[in-house]
Amino acid sequence: MKHKAIARGIQILVVGMLMLGVAFAQGMPKKGEMGRKAPGAGNPRMAAQFHEKLGIDKETSLKIREIRRNEQKQMIRMEADKKVAKMTLDEMLTDPKASEADIRKAADKLNKIQEKEVSIKLDSLLAIRKNLTPEQFEKLVKAGEMMKRNSQRNMANSHKSNPQGKNNRQPGN
Repeated sequence: MKHKAIARGIQILVVGMLMLGVAFAQGMPKKGEMGRKAPGAGNPRMAAQFHEKLGIDKETSLKIREIRRNEQKQMIRMEADKKVAKMTLDEMLTDPKASEADIRKAADKLNKIQEKEVSIKLDSLLAIRKNLTPEQFEKLVKAGEMMKRNSQRNMANSHKSNPQGKNNRQPGN
């Protein structure tokens, strides 16, 4: 059981890292824009330039774009469902009249939604992988790893230069 949980965690981590590479093709956020859509994200021209660097032809690039769009649509729906499920669970946890069975049922529903999110991402990744040569896929993975390192570095630098809780006003303002 423990090995199964570890394998699942590794699987989720690998999928997440690979999806970073795919997301990179949609446009990288600039410094200070983490969590927001970067200008040009989803821009076909930017994706085409990135795909060109990987040696991906136009037809394959369009297939990848369609796969990503379908994934994004599904994830939007999943995010909405997940928010509602979280709200329902939170309400039940604070309601003294809620039964343990109902609370567990709400928690199971939330877990199933989260599992579905992982499944959607994995299906998207596998579909993209089918459209790439092993060399192109390897380049995509490396781009994702580089993006993750840069993101971590930018996050660390932004915390150093703008610590939370500090007043950002300049003296004399």
